[in-house]
Amino acid sequence: ARRAAPAQPAPATGPAGHERAEGAAEGGHERPDPGAVGRAAQRRIDADRLYVTGLSMGGGVTWGAISEDQSKAKQYAAAAVVCGAYYPDQKLADVIAEDNTPVWALHNRKDPTVPSSYSEGWVADINRHVPAPNPSAKLTIFESGSHDAWTKAYDPAYKENGMNVYEWMLQFSKGAVTA
Repeated sequence: ARRAAPAQPAPATGPAGHERAEGAAEGGHERPDPGAVGRAAQRRIDADRLYVTGLSMGGGVTWGAISEDQSKAKQYAAAAVVCGAYYPDQKLADVIAEDNTPVWALHNRKDPTVPSSYSEGWVADINRHVPAPNPSAKLTIFESGSHDAWTKAYDPAYKENGMNVYEWMLQFSKGAVTA
């Protein structure tokens, strides 16, 4: 008899679906579909290895997905936020820290569209939480004056501490830290 291959962890290249976030900051962000975990079983996806990432406004959506509703935020094993357009908020950062959600924020220092202070603020707010999150939120600031931080951030050849953003996310699974 032919056996199905085991589910393999792999970062998604696009969202499975979206919903309008009720009362979300910044005029209502869309966020990844909260039903993704339920559909994961149907699609043989490892529900402990759901990752979320986004750039610019999608980066703002990513901040919202991991902070606005703690019960839904817990479904993500890790998040990579690239020049996320969402003003930092200590209460929302506390949700991320309390969930110990691994976060890597990447931004260009002189971004003319979304200030790098947004990423710096989120990471500082997450890391100042008591008790400290495990792992600490990670911040990369590229020396560039453009908004396009995603070309470098999502380039598999760009690595920090020997890992690109995909390898970094894949080291995490929900409820377990392997870094």
